[in-house]
Amino acid sequence: MKQPVKVLIVEDAEDDAKLALRALRHGGFDPTYRRVQTAAELETALAQERWDAVISDFSMPGFTGLDALRILRAVGLDIPFILISGTIGEETAVDAMKAGASDYLMKKSLARLAPALKRELKETQVRASHRVVQEALTDSEKRFRQLAENIRDVFFLLDAESNRILYISPAYEAIWGRSCESLYAKP
Repeated sequence: MKQPVKVLIVEDAEDDAKLALRALRHGGFDPTYRRVQTAAELETALAQERWDAVISDFSMPGFTGLDALRILRAVGLDIPFILISGTIGEETAVDAMKAGASDYLMKKSLARLAPALKRELKETQVRASHRVVQEALTDSEKRFRQLAENIRDVFFLLDAESNRILYISPAYEAIWGRSCESLYAKP
């Protein structure tokens, strides 16, 4: 069974877009797509729908793949951006990767498109999972701080191995008359 994927294609040549779609189909994807050719169309498409990935030609009249990448990053979406070119040089490709492109391919190497997209979709899932875990940790720390700072009893957390104080509640200052910082410095 082919993997469904919703792809935004930034490409001025319809035949080149069809070649990319064919490569995706041969690589195990069932793509749903929309082709755009200008910055304005790209911005509209990103605002109107949710996309799994963006595949962009590098060189188009009045608009480049790097322009498309900047637009995607400005929107704040964390989805794969794969740059395809028939003429991209190594230095330009490196610049694109530094700017946040997920991968770049030569048009003559479209057989690499599906494996690259599979890899980048997995990486996107890993980053999304990491963000969820990080947000949960941040929320947990926030709740702990709210609780700890409003309890009138003194309590502390120690590192079991080093016996170092990790946390002392603010009530310590009121009860012992010393600052928490002084206890951290000299337990």
